[in-house]
Amino acid sequence: MTITADEAAEALASIDDVAKRARMALGYEAGAPMLMLWGVIWVICFGVGWLETHHAAVVAWMWLAPIGGLTSCAWGLWRQKFQRDKTAGSIGWLWLAMWGFGI
Repeated sequence: MTITADEAAEALASIDDVAKRARMALGYEAGAPMLMLWGVIWVICFGVGWLETHHAAVVAWMWLAPIGGLTSCAWGLWRQKFQRDKTAGSIGWLWLAMWGFGI
């Protein structure tokens, strides 16, 4: 059984599509814990602000935002230890710049 050039090109395009989807799925796996962490922090802090006084919401944000930030940094460093990504350094500098701007 011989394969035509069109069939070979179609098979290679299909393989390339599967590879792209696999890389995307791995990216989702890396980001999902961060989204869940920050989702919980937001729900808690906004819930405190809705149920309690403004002061209680400020205190909740003052405690939970730095805890979330440190947890995010620790998670990123831990992941970088096991999986080297070309964009990890750039993303780290981006976050440092954003924190500097925020401060």
